[in-house]
Amino acid sequence: MTKRKPSWFDPELEAGLDPLQREAILWFNRLRADRVTAADRNAFNAWLDRDAAHGKAFQQIEDLWSGLAGLPEAQRRRRKAVTRRTVGKGVVALLIGGGIWGLYRSHPFADYRTGVGERLAVTLPDGSIAELSSDTALSIDDYAQTRRIILHRGEAFFKVAAVPGRPFVVEAEGGTVTALGTAFSVADGADGVLVTVTEHAVRIATSAGRDMRVDAGSQTIFTAGGAISPPHAIDPAVELAWREGRLVFVNARLDRVVEALNRWRRGRVVVMNSALAAHPVTLIVNLSDVDGALNQLQDALPLSVTSVTPLLTLLHAR
Repeated sequence: MTKRKPSWFDPELEAGLDPLQREAILWFNRLRADRVTAADRNAFNAWLDRDAAHGKAFQQIEDLWSGLAGLPEAQRRRRKAVTRRTVGKGVVALLIGGGIWGLYRSHPFADYRTGVGERLAVTLPDGSIAELSSDTALSIDDYAQTRRIILHRGEAFFKVAAVPGRPFVVEAEGGTVTALGTAFSVADGADGVLVTVTEHAVRIATSAGRDMRVDAGSQTIFTAGGAISPPHAIDPAVELAWREGRLVFVNARLDRVVEALNRWRRGRVVVMNSALAAHPVTLIVNLSDVDGALNQLQDALPLSVTSVTPLLTLLHAR
């Protein structure tokens, strides 16, 4: 009988761990299970006694747990009551499952998809253009009456063709963004759905019945719970630089920079210190060399870069 993998399991990330790291993570999770028996602890102690490297590997996982537990990265991704045990399981998910706790939204049947690091431009049936950013999935829901697009995940920029009597609507996280003869982007992120308008305007309607018009040169964010923030002025050339093959950050928090980098590269980068996470960063990243950004950060900021596995990198204050 084949053992079922946990819901957060990601075979590519798991493959990046060496056998000793896998053993240490399994012991870490086992000792934080609902019931830990004396036999479990005796077996663990025997494992530690077999090789000094075992204790070092386990301590590394413990250190990661202690460092990650209080970070915004981990807090944003928790969905259940927080205990030391559930935090421990969450860190294991970060280590093996790429930080995704719960159901992994792969959307294999989406009409259009991009992988990590990919971009794709598609012409929709009405002549509108959709540009998909990295790790994005969207589907055409209804094009007979209302031109309705569902953004399952990621980010897409839309250049909308004028078709009288047929509104162009993008749905994400229970809200809708309706084009008012426009060009705009919709990005489903950790804090909500970010809407950036480059031409004309859009109207946003949330699940709580709130609505708002957002004009060109402005940006807002709405949540699945129905909240919506006041629009604020932005520079589209900075916010949507990915369309030109770059990421541009101007006085951005380091954790926001890392969040963006994680969308464009395999594996995860994790900031290990809350003060470091808030450090302002000004940086231009070439999407053909996203990993090179880590070297840029190390040169420009008081931080050290530690590669734990090929798919897990830690940023420490120094």
